[in-house]
Amino acid sequence: QMNGVCFVNSSTGYSCSADGKIYKSINGGVNWTQQYSTAQSLNSISFKDDLNGVCVGSSGVILETTNGGTNWQTVTSGTIRNLLKAKYFSGGYIAVGEYGTLLSKSSSVTSVDSKIITDIRGVSGTSFTDVHVCGGGGFIRNNKNGNTSFTNFEINPELQNLVDIFYSDANNGWAVSSMNDCVIRTTNGGVSWQNTGTVSITSIWESKLGPFSGLSHGNGLCKHPYNQNSYFVGFEKNIYVSRN
Repeated sequence: QMNGVCFVNSSTGYSCSADGKIYKSINGGVNWTQQYSTAQSLNSISFKDDLNGVCVGSSGVILETTNGGTNWQTVTSGTIRNLLKAKYFSGGYIAVGEYGTLLSKSSSVTSVDSKIITDIRGVSGTSFTDVHVCGGGGFIRNNKNGNTSFTNFEINPELQNLVDIFYSDANNGWAVSSMNDCVIRTTNGGVSWQNTGTVSITSIWESKLGPFSGLSHGNGLCKHPYNQNSYFVGFEKNIYVSRN
């Protein structure tokens, strides 16, 4: 299973696989030669130029090359979470993954406190200071204007999870969800997003727990410390759990 691909020009490209292989093509993808192998599954690969590239995968693995993939070095990521996507810019790279994992590297790998437990699945942008990330819950965030904590939020009209995002330049971007067939688009750098095609949205509120007898009220909605899909809440004399 191939998980990632990146071309630096019309001839030279790289790909990575679930069984830990990195491949290189020098003839536009007609032929591929294995360059590297590791025990971890590899999920994403990105190059900023002909020489410098990064590849990320399971258990927090980060691999770097400075010679066009001839050699790859393991870099300490500081996490054991699976890394799902990486993007290499001229000033450094961004790697994202499970449970809100967000890593930034210019001179060394730094963990950004995303303050979320949903997976970050997409990363794109035009420079190391104009990066956009997206993920579960439907958030889109960026680090514009020196906001290294990525707390600039972009409003997703779909209100559904996002699994990938792509910016072709500073203004034009697209994002997709795994829960529908819609592609959303921005033409102003994420200031606003719109549905494309003839898609329309209908939103309703739905009661998920209750009502209960007497003067019931919820006490302390609490997430599970190790399972991002599980939540607990107290009602009257009972504690309820949601596993989804």
